[in-house]
Amino acid sequence: MNVLKEIVHNALMSLGPVQRLAMRWHSTGLNNREDSAKATYAFMRERVSVEGRDVLELGPGQTLLLLRYANQDGARSCVAVDIADYFEGRRQDQHGVRLEIYSGRAIPLESESVDVIWSNDVFEHFRYPNDMVAECFRVLRPGGTMVCRVDVRDHYQADERRFADNLRYPRWLWNAMTWNRSAFTNRLRYSEWLAIFERVGFEIIEKEPYLVQALRDEYKSRTDLQRWSEVDISARGFHAVLRRPAVR
Repeated sequence: MNVLKEIVHNALMSLGPVQRLAMRWHSTGLNNREDSAKATYAFMRERVSVEGRDVLELGPGQTLLLLRYANQDGARSCVAVDIADYFEGRRQDQHGVRLEIYSGRAIPLESESVDVIWSNDVFEHFRYPNDMVAECFRVLRPGGTMVCRVDVRDHYQADERRFADNLRYPRWLWNAMTWNRSAFTNRLRYSEWLAIFERVGFEIIEKEPYLVQALRDEYKSRTDLQRWSEVDISARGFHAVLRRPAVR
């Protein structure tokens, strides 16, 4: 990455007119592809039932198909929360799905108001990951379930060998280059996410890192990556199923 160029780009993205223009070209949230949405929904449904339950999706982007499927499968209510309004104010009647816009730090729902939370490639974009995991715990009812898939790759790289390139930069510089951009990632690794989940109070029911051999090779050849474990660097992402403990 050209550091100076990225800092300028990031600064421009803090301007409202530039943000609105960028949103017209930005594509996110499974890109409204029905095949991808159905496969993702099947993944979620294998891990948690939605029938008769209040369901929350974090960061759906331009695609509300997952929650529409949940609504069709008997969910009691379906709400989506995102930091950007890709529906231009049409939030209240999206085929039975309610859309709420939020700041990225506090979920605009009452405590213990949902039974199920899911997210697909969203957690890595949290600017305030500790706060957001705590918020997920807060809005879940005791005994509720959260299913998340997290993509920890460098989102600016397509080459598998460079999926950990975002770790080359100190935090302050990475933020200066990317904080205002949709491709921002917080760069937390697999074990760091698990530690946050447990610290907040979640029970980890299922966890699986998605390992890449090219990243394992990078780990062995780059001394700057040795501060992390081999699994942390080799994982391009992971999924986890978490539960808020039931009240005893």
